[in-house]
Amino acid sequence: MAREKASEDLAGTVRANMEGLTKIQKEFGGAFEETSRYWSGRAKSEAEFASDLVAKLSGARSIPDATTVYQEWLGGRMERLAEDSQKFAADCQKLTTEWTKLVTGETWKGTT
Repeated sequence: MAREKASEDLAGTVRANMEGLTKIQKEFGGAFEETSRYWSGRAKSEAEFASDLVAKLSGARSIPDATTVYQEWLGGRMERLAEDSQKFAADCQKLTTEWTKLVTGETWKGTT
């Protein structure tokens, strides 16, 4: 009887641990997938942004026109860098929060 109880307890513990691992994988996987999708899209957007600069510069008829195009592009580039910095910080915070839940055991709570 005691052996059956121990087996049931062990099975319950294993099941709870597997549920916890599945939950962790889902949470981290979702966070990484979202981040990866954003940055892949951003890389494509950056290529288009640079291509647009080249097209506008090739269409410039004078040095002042080219300077204006470049200044406008540079202003947009600075805005994009600020956005990227904010997004990167938010991504790091999200992943740190998930990691903290993991190491403090919060992720495991409620899985038994």
